[in-house]
Amino acid sequence: MNGVSRIVLRAGNSIEADNIGTEMGTATVLEVGVEPAKKERYIFLGKEIAEKSKELEDNQVILNTYRERIKKGDRLPKDKMQYVQSLLTSYKEIQTQMEQWKKERDLLHEEMLASEKSYVAVKKTIYPGVSIAISDLTYNVKDVRSCCKFKKQDGEIRPVTM
Repeated sequence: MNGVSRIVLRAGNSIEADNIGTEMGTATVLEVGVEPAKKERYIFLGKEIAEKSKELEDNQVILNTYRERIKKGDRLPKDKMQYVQSLLTSYKEIQTQMEQWKKERDLLHEEMLASEKSYVAVKKTIYPGVSIAISDLTYNVKDVRSCCKFKKQDGEIRPVTM
């Protein structure tokens, strides 16, 4: 058999094992926490929601102005009525889209909060060649270590004795 061995293990919030990796340095990748793509999606949704909220506010002002004119008995020209109707339709569509985005963002937020506690724990030995990814950070094990836990601390992954 000719090739490179590589082991990849993904988990939600934690991985616990007696031994991780091998003495021969087999490339082993452990991934826990929220995926970077989900974090990017969370940021994207936040920006979209902010932009669309501003658009809704602007549209609300316009709709309120026309609503007041109609209440006063003003007859709007046909083109203005069509404009108001299309604006109202757009307003409702944006509201519906934002509700969906907010639900998705809230779910991602919960997942991200849970991932802050993500860790990899080894009860006996972890060997060089192991790469630990917690959310968007990566730590490469360079030395043999025993009885430790790897977790996010101050913006980086740190080994802590158990």
